[in-house]
Amino acid sequence: MSLKRISRRESLRLAALAGGAWAFASCTPKPPATTPATPVEPTAAAVATEPPPETASIRFWFYWGGFWGEAMTKIAQTFQEQNPHIQVEATSTSGEWQKVLAAFAAGNPPDVLLDFTGSQLVPRDQVLALDDMIASSSAIRPDNYYPAMLEAFRWNGVQYGIPAGEAGVDMALIINKGLAAEAGLDADNPPQTLTEMLDWARKMTKVGEGGVLSQIGFDPLDGTIGAGFYNYGALWGINWWDAETKTFHLLELAEPIRWLAHWIKEYGAVNFESFRAGFGGWLEPDSSMCMGLQGMHINGYWTPGELFHKAAKGQEFAYAWVPVPDNREGVKVQSSLPTGCFLPKPAKAPAASFKFMEFLASDDANQIAFDMAGGFCWTKSFLQKVDVRKYPGLDFYVRSIAEADELYSNVQNCPLGWDFQFNQFLAAANAVIYDGKEPEEALQQAQKACEEELAKLLRG
Repeated sequence: MSLKRISRRESLRLAALAGGAWAFASCTPKPPATTPATPVEPTAAAVATEPPPETASIRFWFYWGGFWGEAMTKIAQTFQEQNPHIQVEATSTSGEWQKVLAAFAAGNPPDVLLDFTGSQLVPRDQVLALDDMIASSSAIRPDNYYPAMLEAFRWNGVQYGIPAGEAGVDMALIINKGLAAEAGLDADNPPQTLTEMLDWARKMTKVGEGGVLSQIGFDPLDGTIGAGFYNYGALWGINWWDAETKTFHLLELAEPIRWLAHWIKEYGAVNFESFRAGFGGWLEPDSSMCMGLQGMHINGYWTPGELFHKAAKGQEFAYAWVPVPDNREGVKVQSSLPTGCFLPKPAKAPAASFKFMEFLASDDANQIAFDMAGGFCWTKSFLQKVDVRKYPGLDFYVRSIAEADELYSNVQNCPLGWDFQFNQFLAAANAVIYDGKEPEEALQQAQKACEEELAKLLRG
């Protein structure tokens, strides 16, 4: 047996299976943050670095289906309305990375790719370097991005992608106010350390005969703290990947795994599994969080919008900094796993493709994504205008990126992307929970697997 969590990105991938391709004819009308004194607002009408041809046809592939797929399609349609000489065919990949790799292998990749795993293409020399184009662009300005998020798409000092689409912060402690009050806890004075958080979780957990869980205070393998192994590293102040030396430091995640395993074992892994089996994943309407049967949850900036639309009537939530280990009390930690936008090789229409990339970076495109899907790319200019009143709790996330003491966004500059390391981390956690292995021993296998996979990738 093993614990498995379906991440939000996996949920979106499954939702995307119903997605397809939409083509519009030319006649169709996720270091410390700093805030610039005067952020530059990109405009939808910005000119690309070189004049596009009189007519061009480009293919835009994106990760999602569902609401996000509809938003990406609307963005492509809006761009084409403003640039009728450029035809855009917008296609959801349904999160199927093998489909993307197959297109590259066949020599027929898309012209613009928006995906969580695009960094894998960089060491294969399958995407264009963007530095010269960005330097000549009035729409894509490096100082409009938080450095950690932009640097996530640099490799050997070269910019190969930019954050776009779903590219915001990943963490807040979300507290069900009603369950907290029922347990005698004040959600407006949240726990500051992980020790305090588990004390809260115990008070909000209900255990029946035979250890059956009818309500849980916290699940350490749910939300972005579960799917985002990198967030455990952030809370403990660990850089699990060094982009400069291209080395993994997964053995340093031993304490996070020891902590999560201890909590699961306290109530029994089988009992956690049985509880989870009765509910939907993450923030679906039938999830334990939305149904009011989970006291605390760690998740990203999309949470306020999803809970607003999906949570059972009468549920209210508080948002706070995620607690940290006792020896780091008071440190405000935030992280980001942004989607990246890339221009694949061979570039058939680079000027038109980059012009569309500029539009993806614009506040106009962000507004479409926010209105239709509840998410957006966290450029500084758009953060100044986004209406945080739309969803209670969104204001915490928007403030957090500027107030964080530490901002981690180092997943995307690892060429293995996100999924491979996550699977290794989860396997190590399962080995500790079920097989009784020590975290250090379990993580040695994860370290070895990542090193071998990276070596294979770099060899081509």
